[in-house]
Amino acid sequence: MGTFGYSTPTTDFGDSNNSGCMTCTRFTLPESASDLTALHLYGRATTAGYTQNFRTAVYANNAGALGALKGVSSQVAIDYNSGTPKFWDFPISTGALAAADYWFTVLYGATNLYSYIYTDIHAGNGVYYIDPFWAYSAAGAPPDPGGALTLGAASQQIAIYATYTAGIAIPSLVAAQVGSDIVCTVTP
Repeated sequence: MGTFGYSTPTTDFGDSNNSGCMTCTRFTLPESASDLTALHLYGRATTAGYTQNFRTAVYANNAGALGALKGVSSQVAIDYNSGTPKFWDFPISTGALAAADYWFTVLYGATNLYSYIYTDIHAGNGVYYIDPFWAYSAAGAPPDPGGALTLGAASQQIAIYATYTAGIAIPSLVAAQVGSDIVCTVTP
């Protein structure tokens, strides 16, 4: 089981949004994976007794934009947690992924008061957003592909990381016709 993303708890917060908004940060999967099994998001509700529903999603990188949707989590209600932020677990299944850049997205849902999503404000790959992104749904899929992003903060990153099961290398298959024969080459 491996991890990638930003897994360090931070005291920096500043991201709270309305239902239908999306924020994201891009991270690099260092090796092929047979599946991402969960995203873990650091945060808490702003006040005792309140919650906000969230989902997370993984998108392929498409030249700095959200490309193909690779997976979306179930809904999790983030609460106050006695005023202490924590990593909340969002089960997800993406299927096989090649070593590449992926966007970890936070999908903001219904709220009775905003929640804080923590970011590292001192370093990072940038925090991007789309507002509005979609009509939030506890079960439906967000847009696929996700589309162009707006930069929110260049030197920040969301405190979010993935756990994954390492996979075998995803081979490429090249087929060519040679005379009347078709010749296939598999490259690991």
